[in-house]
Amino acid sequence: MLKRFAFRLQRVLDAKESEEKERQRELGEAQGALLNAEKRLAGLKDDLKEQVKVTRALLKREATVAELRTNDDWQHLLRKKIRMQADEIVKLAEAVEQCRIRLLEVTKEKKVLEKLREKQFEEHQKEMNTIQQNQLDDIGSRSAAITRKKNNIRKD
Repeated sequence: MLKRFAFRLQRVLDAKESEEKERQRELGEAQGALLNAEKRLAGLKDDLKEQVKVTRALLKREATVAELRTNDDWQHLLRKKIRMQADEIVKLAEAVEQCRIRLLEVTKEKKVLEKLREKQFEEHQKEMNTIQQNQLDDIGSRSAAITRKKNNIRKD
């Protein structure tokens, strides 16, 4: 009787596949957070450009010191937010890279298990083919022996 192939590390392989999906999800979230942070930074830079335009307009119309001070304070605050956002982007980029590394490690581990499974399956197939061939050879030998026996009985 031929036996079914059973990979004894299948549960480990299944766990690695689940872990790989989880790492992919984490990477996607980290990349999304980075993209959002980059959009916020672009928005802050646009706001600063607008404030520079406002400053020029104020200077052309001879604005009051209070107006200029308020505008300058706002620009200072925007520059501070831009620096903080740039720092946040650096941190998020590092987090994305760490997620990539973790995903790569799990993917490599999963591929090793898949290769092992494939190799064991091929060995199983060879073993089953050998058993099947032996069974066929045995049947052929028995059939030939029966045929010889019948031929000997007919001659006598």
